[in-house]
Amino acid sequence: MPVERRVFATLDDGTQVDQFTLTSEQLQVSLISFGASITNFIMLTKNNLDVCPSYPTIDGYLDNPFKMGASVGRVINRLRGGQFSIDGKTFDVDKNFNNTHCIHGGRKDFVHYNWNVEDERLTDNSVTLSHVSEDGDMGFPGKLTVFATFTLQCNELTVEYNATTDAPTPVNLTCHCYFNLAGHSAGKTALMEHTFQLNADHYLFVDDDFLPIKREPADGTVFDLRLHRDRVFYAREDLLTASITIPRKHLVSVGTCIGKFTKTGKFKLLITALPLIADYAQYKVWLKPSSEQSFLYGNHVTKAGLGRISENTPAYAGVVVYSMSDVPLGFGVAARSTAECRRAQPITNVLLHQSDVGEYIRSESDLLS
Repeated sequence: MPVERRVFATLDDGTQVDQFTLTSEQLQVSLISFGASITNFIMLTKNNLDVCPSYPTIDGYLDNPFKMGASVGRVINRLRGGQFSIDGKTFDVDKNFNNTHCIHGGRKDFVHYNWNVEDERLTDNSVTLSHVSEDGDMGFPGKLTVFATFTLQCNELTVEYNATTDAPTPVNLTCHCYFNLAGHSAGKTALMEHTFQLNADHYLFVDDDFLPIKREPADGTVFDLRLHRDRVFYAREDLLTASITIPRKHLVSVGTCIGKFTKTGKFKLLITALPLIADYAQYKVWLKPSSEQSFLYGNHVTKAGLGRISENTPAYAGVVVYSMSDVPLGFGVAARSTAECRRAQPITNVLLHQSDVGEYIRSESDLLS
């Protein structure tokens, strides 16, 4: 789909800030030329979830103390004492962190400029913006020319930075986006339910000003993000035996993730457990062919769609849901007991949907271990 371009705002000096929208079958990403900032990251699902916090107007980006969605440079993070040396020469740069250190390139870093649009590089799925940082900008040596290219392909956004300089200078650029995968409007509670994995065996220990002091092993610390502490896996004995021969640093996971513990300590069973435990379920429900698709779209089941139900199933018992040909379809809760189902009207809900095999398509990222 062609890139959409519109005027996002006009600055006091008459400069035009453009907004570009890239769209694929699964994602829609918007960015503005001011600060080369991502303003929207929308997952094109039933609810069109925007997972990238942003400001509604240009006013937020003019200040933008948190660098929200912006392209940051020349040097992200902190430079101790606001100094660095190249070829024996010491350079003093802007001390904008506690009046002692330089952070993210100084008070007027790349976030606070309206980047140029490289019109000749525009394609149907890509936008390139550029910015020139002159020699001496915030104290940094050399004229630095930076290009930021945003490319959307299927379900992947790539942000690529390239820079050239006419003199030796430190360069460390990044896209400073924040993400809440439950939707940026979901708030902190939903954010704390996220699961994060990082295959790093060391972390940087920092001082009170968040400057790195030393490199420490992550083993046994809260910074060991390689482990699936909140997830429960099922693995065959032969897989576990084979895994012993694989070095720890190369072993990401073993087996199938069948559930996880929430932050409140509750255990949530995932649909991946279905083929492992379906045959052992005490209570089962079979659906008529006419109601299978509705269930697989996340809907409850009425008496009209009920094929049969296990004898003596109590109300509100957990059940495994099958097709009439004994194919497991998902998990549910019996809204009525077996006896109550026999007396229920055709439009009465008898099965409450919990999860179904359609999640392998709808929620693939949540099921990945």
